[in-house]
This record gives sequence, C-alpha cells and structure tokens, in this order.
Amino acid sequence: MVKNVYIGCSADLIHHGHINIINVAASYGDVTIGLLTDDAIKSYKRTPIITFESRKKVIQQFKGIKHVIAQETLDYTDNLIKLKPDYVIHGDDWKEGPQKETRSKIIELLKQWGGEVIDVPYTQNISSTAIINKIIDENPISNYINNSKNLRALIESDNLEFIMEAHNGMSAKIVEETGFKAIWASGLCLSGSLGLRDDNEASWSQVTDMLEYMVNSVNIPILVDGDSGFGNFNNARIFCRKLEQIGVGGVCFEDKLFPKTNSFIEVEGGQELANMEEFCGKIRACKDYQINPNFVIVARLEAFISGRGLEEALKRAIAYHKAGADAILVHSKIRTSKDIDDFMEKWDNRCPIVIVPTKYYDTPTEHFRDLKISTVIWANHNFRASIDIMKKTSKQIFSEESLMNVESKIASVKDIFNYTGENKLKEDEKTYTN
Repeated sequence: MVKNVYIGCSADLIHHGHINIINVAASYGDVTIGLLTDDAIKSYKRTPIITFESRKKVIQQFKGIKHVIAQETLDYTDNLIKLKPDYVIHGDDWKEGPQKETRSKIIELLKQWGGEVIDVPYTQNISSTAIINKIIDENPISNYINNSKNLRALIESDNLEFIMEAHNGMSAKIVEETGFKAIWASGLCLSGSLGLRDDNEASWSQVTDMLEYMVNSVNIPILVDGDSGFGNFNNARIFCRKLEQIGVGGVCFEDKLFPKTNSFIEVEGGQELANMEEFCGKIRACKDYQINPNFVIVARLEAFISGRGLEEALKRAIAYHKAGADAILVHSKIRTSKDIDDFMEKWDNRCPIVIVPTKYYDTPTEHFRDLKISTVIWANHNFRASIDIMKKTSKQIFSEESLMNVESKIASVKDIFNYTGENKLKEDEKTYTN
C-alpha cells in the first residue's frame, strides 16, 4: 500500500534544497505539498516575491508531487488532521531554533495515527533569503539598500548603540565625522530648521527633499522621525516607499493622531492616542508595501506620554511587534527612567527597544546597558546647540558692531569648504576639463 507524505514549505524561490527534500519525500510515497499562503509567509518573514498561485503552478511541475494544497498558517495541524499522512518530511534545521516547537507539536499529533517525522539533512548555505541577500550584496547600486541593512544590524546588535540627531546635510556630515554609526532625522529639528512648528506644518514632500540632501551627504544610515505617518495607512506606506527610493534606512511612526503634537507639549487630559488596531494596520501596510527587505520600521509608543501607563504601553507594544514592527521606541517625558525600567521588566526581550532620554538625561548610560536597551537616540541636541551658538554670535556682533572678537571662536570658511568637498571638485575639474 502506497504511503502518504506531507511537506510544508513556502517555495518562494525554488533551489536545490527544495529539490532534495522533494526527492527524499517521493522515495517514501505519494507527496502532498502544503504550500504556505502569502499571508502565512508574511506572518514570519516578508511578503513573498512570487504569489501563491504562481508558486503553486511552479511546484506542480516537479516529478513526484501528487497534490499541492494551501497551508493557511505556520501551524500544520489542520492539514495533518485532514490528510493523516504517514510521514511529514522537513529539513533537520527545525530541530533547533524557532521551528523546534512546531516540530514537537507535529510529532505528538502524528502519534494519534502512527505517523512519523523524517528529518532530512539540511542543505547548507542556501535559502530564498540567502539568494535575495546575495543579489543585494553583489548589486553595484545597492548602497541605498545597505543603508537599511546597516541600520537593522545596529538596532539588532547585542551592544547598546547610539544614534545622533542631524537636520541637514552639514550636520549629517558632522555626525558621521564624529563617529556615530547612524543619524536620527528628528521631526522637531527638520521642521524647526524651516522655521515651522512640530505639528506637521512641513509636508512629507518637504521632509523627503531635506532627507535626500542628508542621504547624499553621508555614508551612514538615517532613521527618520515619520511622526504619525502623515495620515492614514495609505499616506504612511507612500511615504515609506519614497524613503526607500532616496536611500533612507528606516522610519519611526508614533501612535498618535494626525496632525501630531510634540510629545513634550502638555495637553489637558493627555494627548490622544491612535486607535491601536488602525495603527497596527498602518504598520502592516508599510511592511507589505516595502521593496527593500531590510528597511526598518520602528513603532513609537506614546502611552506613557499620554498618561495611559504601563499596561497600555505593553498591550500596544505587543500588538505593534506582532503587526510587523522591527523595533519598539518607548517614549517618556518624566525626569527619571522609571517608565523605561518598568516596561523593560515586563517586556521579556520580544524585540529591540529604542529610547530617547531627552527628559531623563541624567540617568547613567550604564543603566541602559543593564536594562538591555538596544539603541539610544540623542534626539535634538545638535539643533539646540546650533540655536544657542547662533544666538550668542548674532548678539555679540550686533552689540559690538565688529567681528574682531568673534572670528577666532567660529568655524572658518575653509572648514566649510572641507565639509562640502571643494578640493575634490578641483581635482575633478583637472580630470574632466583638460
């Protein structure tokens, strides 16, 4: 009697690892492929490159496959109960890692009818993700994609990392020169540098125009303060697509209403939060719409800012992470790190946590390391410092009606030329005009 064999897989990009599994399975009996649906794949890694129907047509062509059916989730249970296969075959990589629990569950389920799990030696150094990454790495115009890759690596690092604010091309160059690995493009500072309020008075196209100059000025990634997404899910995902196109590494969206109000402005009764389900939809829309697989989306919690407390913050953080957020920014306006301390005690390291200690600035940085914080953003200090020195310089020149006591205290014109690369232009003129 012919045995029945089940394989659950995504088969987004078919490679020799898949073929090896199919060949082994066919040697045990009639093979049914449980092909993960598009939604099932999106639930654990990314939007598939090839749609379900197209993947189904491809895999049906392989010799040895009897049936191809949809597997709606990562959980095999429904299909296995329906088919009661004699064998479930999978690469032995699932003995460890996130799929270990799934394997154990399948083994217990198969015992009900005497089924068995067959672990096939995993084909090393090949996967659809590895193929995509290789294409990206070997693409000569992949610098923009690498910005996101580097930002993701920083946020997911086991070490406490730091991101410094910049608000134009020159300040971005200074941040990079100083040694920071990434830049925070603050909404407060970008709008402030235009003389506008931090209330979405600057349109998203004005913001992206400024960001493009910044991206082209440096070789480190930029994480953008995307406010509340400039509207609904559609506005947010269009904004994200534009950020990807100009080479921004990632974006941070806060769960407040549009137009936003700066978190440090007091509002009677507390600032109103966005509907949690709608904000989750906004995150999902942006993740589904992104092209660059490394583009980072950070969800910013405003529950503490609005006075809603720890339980609301945790509920929202869990929901946002489940919706696809790559990291959570926990925001607080009190003078101590208590909000952050309380949150981290309950968070259980579900995903990286980013903080902005603008108000609790005298908390020792070592404390953030002890809490296992991923990333600290120094959010607005270059812009504030520039305001201070410009006020002092303008006041001195106005009162003294002279530059005599100012010139030695400020950057020289030559310093500006160095930052803007005038010498490089002179060298290029010799190359291209003679």
